[in-house]
Amino acid sequence: FTTVCPMPNTRPVPDTVEHVRELRQRISETAQVRVLPYAAITKRQAGTELVDFEKLALEGVFAFTDDGVGVQTASMMYAAMKQAAKVKKPIVAHCEDNSLIYGGAMHKGKRSEELGIPGIPNIAESVQIARDVLLAEATGCHYHVCHVSTKESVRVIRDAKKAGIHVTAEVTPHHLLLTENDVPGDDSNYKMNPPLRSNEDREALLEGLLDGTIDCIATDHAPHA
Repeated sequence: FTTVCPMPNTRPVPDTVEHVRELRQRISETAQVRVLPYAAITKRQAGTELVDFEKLALEGVFAFTDDGVGVQTASMMYAAMKQAAKVKKPIVAHCEDNSLIYGGAMHKGKRSEELGIPGIPNIAESVQIARDVLLAEATGCHYHVCHVSTKESVRVIRDAKKAGIHVTAEVTPHHLLLTENDVPGDDSNYKMNPPLRSNEDREALLEGLLDGTIDCIATDHAPHA
């Protein structure tokens, strides 16, 4: 790797000037490659109070994200996008409406029914993306969607780009190569978020990558010590 972008799901969360300065100090002392730090969107990634976008932008963060926690309320994301647009920094989003997860542990489909495991429907992701692209249009914010996994999400992003909204997106190798049918009944290595989806979703992701709807492939690699 030549550039690393550490997510803010750390302790402490990089949500204040002091915490970002501490992170940048550690980077300057130890990094062997280029490191671009994120800042959180909300304090403690709790989704209830915005960070100070202007001050954190001045500290050199390159984007704002709450990592694997979807911003649950439209009002909070709207306020965040307005601030991000003002400081000309992207909002990077894991898109998941918690009210639509229903305690799921894998994709809601034929395989989840076979295994008797609660499933997460496609709309848990695509509904939040649809909300956010409209907010991005209203604010002029650059909105980047992490690890797209559903055909509905691809359609929403494609339509947003055609409308001239500043949205970019990524897909993971495993969502391009694997589906729910590859999930065995007794191996939690196949449990991920977002989950492996249907073959129809996989084909839509490939099509989206080929036609430019999806901008890049990202590993979603998340090492933790």
